[in-house]
Amino acid sequence: MINAGGPVPLPGASIPEGVPGWTSKGAERWVALCPPRWCRPLWPALVALVAALAAAFLPDPGPACSSADPCGPDWLGMSTWVLLLGQVLWSLRFPELVLLTSPVLIAVVVAETFPLPSGAAYAAVTGAVLAASAAAWAAAGWRLAARRRQRLTAERTAGAALHRVPGAETAPLRGTIRIAVALVLLGVALGTVGMALRGVHEDARRAKAAAHLTGQVLQTGDVSIRLRTAGATHTVNAWSPQDYKPGQRVDVLVDRSWARLAAEPYDPVGWQMLTLSTVLPALTLLPSGIRARRRDAKLLRRPVPALRAVLVFDRRGDAWVRPTDGAGTRPPLLRFWVEPLSKKAGDEAAERSPAPGRPVGPADVDADAQNAEDLGDEDRAWVRGRPREVLIYGAPQAGAPVLLVAAVPGQGPAALRTGSLRLARPGALPQTDDPRVVRIPRA
Repeated sequence: MINAGGPVPLPGASIPEGVPGWTSKGAERWVALCPPRWCRPLWPALVALVAALAAAFLPDPGPACSSADPCGPDWLGMSTWVLLLGQVLWSLRFPELVLLTSPVLIAVVVAETFPLPSGAAYAAVTGAVLAASAAAWAAAGWRLAARRRQRLTAERTAGAALHRVPGAETAPLRGTIRIAVALVLLGVALGTVGMALRGVHEDARRAKAAAHLTGQVLQTGDVSIRLRTAGATHTVNAWSPQDYKPGQRVDVLVDRSWARLAAEPYDPVGWQMLTLSTVLPALTLLPSGIRARRRDAKLLRRPVPALRAVLVFDRRGDAWVRPTDGAGTRPPLLRFWVEPLSKKAGDEAAERSPAPGRPVGPADVDADAQNAEDLGDEDRAWVRGRPREVLIYGAPQAGAPVLLVAAVPGQGPAALRTGSLRLARPGALPQTDDPRVVRIPRA
């Protein structure tokens, strides 16, 4: 007889010998190692981004463009924006990249503003970018150190024995699509950089062959100015036409029908924006895909530590893990989504239970109860909302996946992949009036 009030147990043959339970005492030690709130996870990157946006609207403290010192493509500035926007993305899910790129961002900002900028406002926002980047680096390092301590604690709890997930050797590794998309985006980014450099080279070639003339400004427009030279009138592009006044004399380069201001060489800002829009997701997807493949290779292809725990699905289909002792009263430890490890297991389970991630309603509960009808009223073991025993393969740590072996309705033990583990908020786990369905508060 299965105890209808407790977790649904796994068959004894599915549990390797010597796998310990993840008890409340061990779980409390694991939870105590969670990263503190001050390093979760976004505010330093947002402060740096907002400060950089503020700096963009301030007057440029650098020298104005002139014929003697013309402007040029701002590749360093584009790199700064790639890193600033990347910090926001990577602070959410990829602290490893923040740890690597924050020092680079600090170095780029220092190089771009050295010597120290004139103007208190510009110096203040530059200092805010540097301080926030340093805080993001410290927070990322703290989070990674906390995850490492969590992993080591879970490994000590699991003991020295290592186990393989049944049937995991042939399961596909995740991350391939992300790597492929990233490589395509990197190819596009290289193409846009090539087009930008081609434009710069062509402009330099024309400027070298052009005549250096002095012209008088006749009229200014939104993006251009009209000027007269000794032999003709020309309309040339200008980044800030409002800086030029009628009657002002400026240096201009003229090569037959081609003309431009001597102080303003070709600026491939359009190609740079395309490069930014492709290289940023590429730099996010490529390491993310590589990390996913490495994690899956470790879980699927090698023996790993294992722990017993209790698994519960909420109404939305999210999975929750609780300690093995006091399963009905202890608060949850982790929250994540799951998917079948093999397509076959997923197809069979899909015929008998709702897909993970979809809310579980009364119809789903009734269907599961019908599948388990032969067990009797007291043995409705595979009802979706019932807590059930689960094997966790891999040392749990925040932000990383594990593999599970749990009982699937109508199928028996099956291996499941998880998404990145998220810590459940502290608090009790209330139940609805329907004892077959467990209600989980939103985290």
